[in-house]
Amino acid sequence: MDDIPQPALDNPLFAEVQRFRQPWLMILVFAVSTISIVPLLYGLYQQLVQGIPWGDEPMSDIGLILFTSFILLVLILMMVLLLGASLTVKVQGAGLYVRYWPVIRRFIPWDQITSYKAVTYSPIMDYGGWGIRGFGKKMAYNVSGNRGVLLLLSDNRSLLIGSQSPERLEQAISMASGNK
Repeated sequence: MDDIPQPALDNPLFAEVQRFRQPWLMILVFAVSTISIVPLLYGLYQQLVQGIPWGDEPMSDIGLILFTSFILLVLILMMVLLLGASLTVKVQGAGLYVRYWPVIRRFIPWDQITSYKAVTYSPIMDYGGWGIRGFGKKMAYNVSGNRGVLLLLSDNRSLLIGSQSPERLEQAISMASGNK
């Protein structure tokens, strides 16, 4: 957090934390995880407990244990990251703080924002879905919904920040940046 002014994080004019909580997404992740791990667990049972080699060219017992453990670890990690991922947006006196845990931490000073506007957009058509999305000079940080604030930056890039309260976010940016 060295590049983010510490006093700016106190008493924000606007603060919002969003998480992935769409039921269809949870069902999809559970289904993919189940479809991925059930055959491996059955193979472990068949080969280790019943003593019947699993498949036409079976792995060694150790290989099957290691492979299944690796796949299980990857699936658990994927679920933890998805369930733990969050988009935090704070408007302070010095600028806009955006954190997309666990991968992005960004501070945008007011002098780098040339314009901003609350917008309704199509996540799939405009940005290819939800998450951290980017197409050249067009970026988006969003986790759900189809509303946010579109920032035009001084380097001619645009950044859409998804929000459940885009009008409040726009108003807070206006107040904090001095563009009332």
